[in-house]
Amino acid sequence: MNKFIPARKIICIVLITVIIIACLLIASFISLMIELSKLDLSSKHFSQAVNFLDPDKTLFVNTASWGLAGNHTYIFFSNSEKRNPDKDNDLIFDTYDLYYKVVNDELIIWTNGNVNYEPENSIFNGIKIQINYYPPHKFEEFREFQATRKELGLFLASITDGITPP
Repeated sequence: MNKFIPARKIICIVLITVIIIACLLIASFISLMIELSKLDLSSKHFSQAVNFLDPDKTLFVNTASWGLAGNHTYIFFSNSEKRNPDKDNDLIFDTYDLYYKVVNDELIIWTNGNVNYEPENSIFNGIKIQINYYPPHKFEEFREFQATRKELGLFLASITDGITPP
């Protein structure tokens, strides 16, 4: 009597094992696709007018985030409400949030992010702009700044929460 398993049986066992593994992989892939389809991968966009004493002067602060992890973000000031910034005509900040307020037809901005360009003579679309940078690595000073935001009359433009008044 032969103690070895015939080659046909081995081939059948291997083939059945491969088919079972393939079915499990396909089922896992389908399950993953179903779960991913439930995720909200749409971009987030918020926009609000920034009004000045002169009624002919108006800017819009816009926030935009997109991507699988929402890690592509911009906050930008422009002449209109829009989703995508124009690098040649908009004041674009690469940050998750910034603070701003209007004082006598001047827009004052506090940010820790980079800006695409510094407006020539601090004028952007006919409006005087002042950009102040706060150091994000000085955590205690920043927390104090956040705590006094409302007292200072600062709006918050945030990627996650939109535009929050003082």
